[in-house]
Amino acid sequence: MKLSTNLLCYLTFFTTLVTSYNNGMGRKPPLGWSSWCTDDITCGILDYCNEDEVKQIALEISTNGMKDLGYTWLNLDDCWAAETRDANGHLQPDPTRFPNGMAALNSYVNSLGLYLGLYTCAGQYTCKYNRSGSEGNYDVDANTFASWGISGVKADNCFTNHSQAPHEYYANFSYYLNQTGHPFLFEICVWGEDNVETWGGKVGQTFRINNDHLPLWSFNGQGTADVIEKMALVGNCSQSYGWADPDFMYTGIFTLSNTESETEFAFWSLFNGPMVFATDPRNMSTWLASVLLNKDIIAINQDDAMVPGYRIRMDNSSNTQVWMKPLANQDIAVILYNKNDWTNNTISMTWDEIGWNTNDLVQIYDLWQHKSIGNSTGGLNSGNVPPHGHVYYRLTKL
Repeated sequence: MKLSTNLLCYLTFFTTLVTSYNNGMGRKPPLGWSSWCTDDITCGILDYCNEDEVKQIALEISTNGMKDLGYTWLNLDDCWAAETRDANGHLQPDPTRFPNGMAALNSYVNSLGLYLGLYTCAGQYTCKYNRSGSEGNYDVDANTFASWGISGVKADNCFTNHSQAPHEYYANFSYYLNQTGHPFLFEICVWGEDNVETWGGKVGQTFRINNDHLPLWSFNGQGTADVIEKMALVGNCSQSYGWADPDFMYTGIFTLSNTESETEFAFWSLFNGPMVFATDPRNMSTWLASVLLNKDIIAINQDDAMVPGYRIRMDNSSNTQVWMKPLANQDIAVILYNKNDWTNNTISMTWDEIGWNTNDLVQIYDLWQHKSIGNSTGGLNSGNVPPHGHVYYRLTKL
């Protein structure tokens, strides 16, 4: 018998991730900001981040309503460290960009009720500009991060020791982080390799299920549409303290249309993965604020049921899809998605597709409009959905 992709994923979920790594961090998917694109239009190539930028972002997030919605993480990617270790063999920040050091910066971020996360690599060098990675120094680096009070560690997968499998060296790094006694959110960035969905949640709180997400709609398996397809295959293999990670969001970046950014944001919430944006929250446009501060959509991601969403129908003829996510109060969130590049589409679904009776009376709440758009029996019709667009509803049985 050929099992559906969704059923296979749930079998994996129940048989492999029941021992997710709980050190007190990552009970729910983390929300926050990444330094990758802010002040760097090249998305990382210019290698920009500094102490003043991080402090400005931290202050903005703590005062503009983001922190109240759960955005509590500030993650520095491959930009913060000096090219070499100090005389004692410890990682050190770039002295020009971070003159007061990481302990002081972490203290400031913590004082605003936020967490600071730092990037390293599981291999000998980091992915950009060959900064020192953590291979051979997992114990030393774990203690360095703990001494600074850092709350999150992202370990990339460049220049790694091929005598070991990723699940082995990431488990080693996790062990030394845990041995410090300091709780870390450990983010495994193994690019979906080594069947990470079967072990990532055992050694870290988040695990990347694909290669890097690029700020494009579709490109080489790394655009937003490509990530959505990857998550349809493995993205619901996660649970509390062990979240499948689609990589950070590019909400509002110029290479994506507003429609594409909204679709990205909606799906990241439905996936129940981390919602970490890589764009600038300072002086947001009205539109960008309406996306990143959409409390109804964030509530889907942070719902107490902590059940990832999954695809229930894919229509190849119309190139449309229907996704659902069960919620704690027995509501169901649904996305009706038009994957087409050029044509609008109307997408329909029926209640029996989500396990309800056809004659159930259901309230349809539009998560973008923040209002009920009516009650229905039998099912619903999306209306006109533009290319790369979607509608996002919360359904409540009356």
